[in-house]
Amino acid sequence: MIPTLIIVFREVLEAALIVSIVLAATRGVTNRGWWIAGGITCGLAGAVLVAVFAQGIANALQGLGQEVFNAIVLFLAVLMLGWHNVWMSRHARQLVSEMNAVGSAVSEGSRPLVALAFVVGVAVLREGSEIVLFLHGIAAAGGSGAGQMLTGGALGLGAGAALGIALYLGLLRIPTRYLFSVTSWLILLLAAGMAAQAAGKLEQAGLLPAWGYRVWDSSHLLSERGFLGQVLHILIGYNAQPMGIQIAFYGATILIIGVLMKLFAPSPSRKTAAVVAAALITTGAGLGLFGSPAQAADLKVYSPIVEEGEFAFEARGNAGFDDEDSKDGAQEQRYEIEYGVTDRWKTAIGGQLKKGANSALRYNSTYWENIYQVFDQGEMWLDFGIYVEYKIADDRDDPDILEFKPLFEKSFGRTEITLNPIFEKEVGENSGEGLVFEYASRVKYRWNPLFEPSIEAFGKLGEINNTISPDRQRHQLGPVIMGTIPLLGHDLALAYELGWLVGLTEGTADGTFKWLVELETYF
Repeated sequence: MIPTLIIVFREVLEAALIVSIVLAATRGVTNRGWWIAGGITCGLAGAVLVAVFAQGIANALQGLGQEVFNAIVLFLAVLMLGWHNVWMSRHARQLVSEMNAVGSAVSEGSRPLVALAFVVGVAVLREGSEIVLFLHGIAAAGGSGAGQMLTGGALGLGAGAALGIALYLGLLRIPTRYLFSVTSWLILLLAAGMAAQAAGKLEQAGLLPAWGYRVWDSSHLLSERGFLGQVLHILIGYNAQPMGIQIAFYGATILIIGVLMKLFAPSPSRKTAAVVAAALITTGAGLGLFGSPAQAADLKVYSPIVEEGEFAFEARGNAGFDDEDSKDGAQEQRYEIEYGVTDRWKTAIGGQLKKGANSALRYNSTYWENIYQVFDQGEMWLDFGIYVEYKIADDRDDPDILEFKPLFEKSFGRTEITLNPIFEKEVGENSGEGLVFEYASRVKYRWNPLFEPSIEAFGKLGEINNTISPDRQRHQLGPVIMGTIPLLGHDLALAYELGWLVGLTEGTADGTFKWLVELETYF
């Protein structure tokens, strides 16, 4: 009974503390209960699925899989917590002065509530999944009977939930004008602690260096095994014997989210600060989920190399921040299924969603893209491919779009240069006559398959025979980190990209965040 009580208490307490902070941070916001309850429900549903397939998951996660899975979940939570804090730094003043009125607008915009509902769901899923797998291990080892496990689990659940409620009631006693500052700091420290924990799990899996074990030892002052040590470990990531890589991730998370909070707080010098933030993001993990130009575009650089038999589900997007309302908040998202049919041809079908600066996110089009690799990789001085995409507009009043781009790629040792000139033509009813020119390019250093830093640039000049003035063109440049994480014995892999692009012209948003997640396997 005791092992079950301890495990359930610890996991429930961690989830309860996160839910308490989320509830306090959104106090007074209309419909916040529905979003948070939805997050909890989705998390519980995921944990139930884990319970149903516990034996299969336990077998699949033997070895290093469990650490990688937990690290991915932690990093996702860090991203969403960072997104919430940056959003709140920009809008907290309105929320304080017009709590209920702005609450409705927040619900429509869905930015902080979606982020926090996601965090709640991830927390409940992660802790519930760990409870299921740990208890499955105890039962399999014959450590406790069903009655003892049920009693211990009930006691642990009640104790963890009670402490979470106590924290929430304590936060409610804070005056409203200080509440957002207090909860923002709590969320910032919570995110930093999660990033440090994720780094520790990847080090255990052998995917990150330790940079020194036991950089210090404060266990004689405050042990993590004690009650206070456990609470501080959950709340602020306290570690009595941290590794160097954990300290680095903890500090980088605080630095990056803190700078972005300052950057997007109302300020007359935000344009200058964008350059500083972009430089900082090259040092570690890109955190948050925001940024894009006034007219959202697909910010992806395509390689001409095709892998036969590769099957993948890809989600990517970008969104933008700017002082001007006409450029602030535009988004573009794509979700697609792709397959390498042969060693020369890859095809994909997907859907695109778009959001203007002053409009809601909506389904925009369905597209079919194809890449043809002209030569074998390395056969010629320059690798070359052809990309063709046909996009069918969802709105009958909008034209379809045909896009063509030659794909160039050249490697110099570990450095890889990729260039995509882009030619776009509207077709069908209400289509324009001109041919629009855009470009996408990347310089990448293949340091490690898990971490490949790069610099990417994107732009749109307008119609070839009638380019728009340079100040109205879209040009953006910035750092992007990418890599591929092997999962489940290398039969499955998770590719990622996180980047921050700085607008170089008045026609481009000050800052653009781009992201990509792709789950890959082979048939």
